[in-house]
Amino acid sequence: MSESNIARRRALARKEGNAAYLEKRAQVVAAATHLFKQKGFGATTLADIAESVGIDRASLYYYFPSKDEILQEAVAGVTSRNLEMIQGLRGSGLSSSERIERLIHNALVSFHDNYPQVFVYIQEDMTRIGSRKDLWAKTMLKQTREFEEALLDLIKDGVTEGVFRPDLDPDLVAHALWGMINWTHRWYRPGAVEPDRIAREFAAVFLRGIERRPENTHGPTRE
Repeated sequence: MSESNIARRRALARKEGNAAYLEKRAQVVAAATHLFKQKGFGATTLADIAESVGIDRASLYYYFPSKDEILQEAVAGVTSRNLEMIQGLRGSGLSSSERIERLIHNALVSFHDNYPQVFVYIQEDMTRIGSRKDLWAKTMLKQTREFEEALLDLIKDGVTEGVFRPDLDPDLVAHALWGMINWTHRWYRPGAVEPDRIAREFAAVFLRGIERRPENTHGPTRE
């Protein structure tokens, strides 16, 4: 069967929303993301994925044309929901410190709920997004930039409101926070430490460093 014919059948099956077809796609995604985590994205083959699901490689193409599209399916919707979450925080009635606490908590719970696929994406695909030209990559890059802008706005709001230190560079502070959260992909394992506890301790450490207090307001105010 030609590749174009398989692509047409795949597109038709998704459009029709056949329950059995969608269930098998979900099984493929679940099996693939665990293999990506265990073996690495590059080392995992389509044959590995097919064997894990219990189908042959030729049949796998009926569900996905490539590993890239499996990973894309795995993280679909997660980044957009996280973007909506952080944008909503700025319009909330929470204090600046509470917004940061809520951001850290929600981000870590999201990572936990979507483990391991989001961590695989952070580890394997984020470094390649900037060089790709397809629509999915452009969408992900746009959402990432909008998230970073929203995070920077939260930090700047805290400085303006007199809650966060004015002597710190908001850009560096924002990078430090997001880096701290994203780096959990290197060590987080479900069940080892609950995301709620990680969030509380991250927030305590981070806010202790950026909130205005008598002992950390001696530096010069940034222009």
